[in-house]
Amino acid sequence: MVTDHARVWWVSGAFFALLAVFQLAWGVRPAAAPAVVSAGRLRTVLLASGMLVSVSSATLWALTRWVTGEPFGPQAGTELPIGPAGIASTGLEIATISALG
Repeated sequence: MVTDHARVWWVSGAFFALLAVFQLAWGVRPAAAPAVVSAGRLRTVLLASGMLVSVSSATLWALTRWVTGEPFGPQAGTELPIGPAGIASTGLEIATISALG
């Protein structure tokens, strides 16, 4: 997805690259130190940030496909195509939201 978006506009590609890095780090952190994350404020912050990013990502995907199109950049207003990669990643976002909620 990063390369598809980067081909159109480098800012969009950078956004998706940063999103992927965040989500990878978000998923690896609890696995790396489960005792630290299992209770307390850090757990709450991790769960809330994961939920916020997942809801935002899934919402952005839906809006850019069915409502507004690209919000910024050279193709602003152009609806994006619905493809298997987008469906799969949004499905995983929804699964994450369901698991956290």
